[in-house]
Amino acid sequence: MKRLNKLFGGIDLNWKKLIIFAIIAGIYTAIMAMLPIVEDTSFSDLTARFEVWILLGILIIMNSKSAKDSAMKCFVFFLISQPLVYLVQDVINHSNLFVTYYRYWFMWTIATIPMGFFGYFMKKDKWWGLAFILTPILLFLGEHYANYLSETMFSFPRHLLTTIFCFVTLIIYPIAIFKNKKIQIAGTIISSVIIIAMTIISCVNPAIYNTDILSSGGEYQFDNTYKAYLTDSKYGDLSIRYEDGIESYLIHARFRKEGKTEFVLESPSGEKTIFEINIKRDTYDIEKKESANSSLNEKDQELNAKLDNQWKSENVKITVKEDSITKTGATITIEDKNESPKSWGMNFAVQISAGNDKWEDLIIKETISWVEMLISPNENGITEMQLDWHDMYGELNQGTYRIVKYNGLSTIYSEPFTIK
Repeated sequence: MKRLNKLFGGIDLNWKKLIIFAIIAGIYTAIMAMLPIVEDTSFSDLTARFEVWILLGILIIMNSKSAKDSAMKCFVFFLISQPLVYLVQDVINHSNLFVTYYRYWFMWTIATIPMGFFGYFMKKDKWWGLAFILTPILLFLGEHYANYLSETMFSFPRHLLTTIFCFVTLIIYPIAIFKNKKIQIAGTIISSVIIIAMTIISCVNPAIYNTDILSSGGEYQFDNTYKAYLTDSKYGDLSIRYEDGIESYLIHARFRKEGKTEFVLESPSGEKTIFEINIKRDTYDIEKKESANSSLNEKDQELNAKLDNQWKSENVKITVKEDSITKTGATITIEDKNESPKSWGMNFAVQISAGNDKWEDLIIKETISWVEMLISPNENGITEMQLDWHDMYGELNQGTYRIVKYNGLSTIYSEPFTIK
């Protein structure tokens, strides 16, 4: 308890220590964002969410000497640390993250001035400090806890440490911030109710990964008279739908759990095509396994499997050229690092970010008849395409979007882009 009291109010937080602290936090976060080994784990969560930054902000508030001191130190800390997160990545990876994303975090940096100022009054040890300052923070943190718990249940043990971190800080904050025993107890009860409620919500509404895993065309021709299903239903369920935007049938998946299983595409006559699928949180890998009624001999099946495996979707990257983005279109580059890069059709779809790594299909205003042509990649495996979605979606509003392209077994998503 003495160490907790020292941390929450017993540190001599001068400006030199604050600046060093901000530099370390920014560089560390940038490193976590770049390390492939920690991608989509608890160690990279602080690169996209607030739970750790909430703790750092509260520590600054609790070790400040006045409301003005708290406001200025919170502002300077985030003014230094947040740009470093992007600038370090830009220098090392030759990217353009600072220009693309920092303006959103700068708004939060401005918001730390009033948050730091009013947050300081929690030190007054009053009931209103719990009710009007800390409780909104606890509710916000509780939403983070629910999201991470859902992620952990989907792909255990990913994000388990962050889930535990949110759980522990929810309990600790009322105890560490306030000295009045009655306020501490009341705060702990509020935190406990939030934890219980969010746990129930996460269990009742678990994380779902919605995606299209196969389009009709080429070797795999199907329509709504076919059946598609996972051999193990605990991983989720499949359905066949018609997409007006690309004038094709798609197998849509609602995955509930990470892991390896099989899915079956069954024709009206009972012929089955079986695929092995490796489900991850926001991607998947598919390989054709066998056709139950196939007359191919073993060598032919091995050759087909080899051809299918030569092209991997994880070796494909779609980038939207920032200077080409308008409300009605954009230019994309498709970088295919496979040994035999594929040609690409003109069809595409656009999704909008719904927050928390969730994406939603845009409503189509008019069905498009796509030109039946393929664009071949250049000698470096790069294909450039100009997209015009005016007729299909109209003018897009301000927000974050991504392009969806289909190629045989694979659904490829572009890097997110922003319309201002």
